[in-house]
Amino acid sequence: MPELNFGQTFGFDKLNITNSTISNIALVILISIVILALFGFLIYMVTMKKIYVYRLRVFKTIGNTPTQIGYFKGKAVSIGKVGDFLMFVKGAKKWLEFPTLQTAKNEYWFYIREDGEWINFVLKDLNEVSKLMGVKFIKQDMRLARLSIDEILAQRLLHKSFLERWGIAIGFAIFFLIIAVSLVIFMYQYGKTAGQFTESAKLLKEAIQIAYQHGGGSNSTQLIPASAFMVFYRRKKKWQI
Repeated sequence: MPELNFGQTFGFDKLNITNSTISNIALVILISIVILALFGFLIYMVTMKKIYVYRLRVFKTIGNTPTQIGYFKGKAVSIGKVGDFLMFVKGAKKWLEFPTLQTAKNEYWFYIREDGEWINFVLKDLNEVSKLMGVKFIKQDMRLARLSIDEILAQRLLHKSFLERWGIAIGFAIFFLIIAVSLVIFMYQYGKTAGQFTESAKLLKEAIQIAYQHGGGSNSTQLIPASAFMVFYRRKKKWQI
């Protein structure tokens, strides 16, 4: 079957372009495309991170308990020429009026009402709410609670046993010791096996040279399988001793 020559097919034979040259050029082009794609993806991710700079935490009542149900990214979109903005919520694909109540830098909390409306909110002052509810704080109760916590810490955390303090470190040390011993045994056995194969290769080489000398040139290749069998048979008998 004749060999396909792309240089002759596409008229590159006059330029002394061989198949290997075309393969190298194609490989370089492929690698360049992959690098450009990765670079473009990196630029896209950085750009999206700079555009969607707002963080939105969304809450909803589930089982009579306000629960966070989502965390989204948002971006500001200018509307008109008078400085009005809307917010586009990525992931939820929802447009909102730009919120005004921040819980942190570029972070806004929303609560979904029963009618599905997203309401921007912040936490109220717990002290003021407690005072309005008529809650009275008793310092003695809080002091007793702190004393009980200190006692629990002293019993469970501050006075640790030897295994609680050093058990993890000892476990890692034993693990790495086992790995090191296994590597030493593996390398020793590998070197031993490599030496045996090297010696067998030398014997095989000598047998091929002898077969070549006594067989008369290129026709001696018929004697190589028999010579190889004799070498490995001899080596096998030596190992059995």
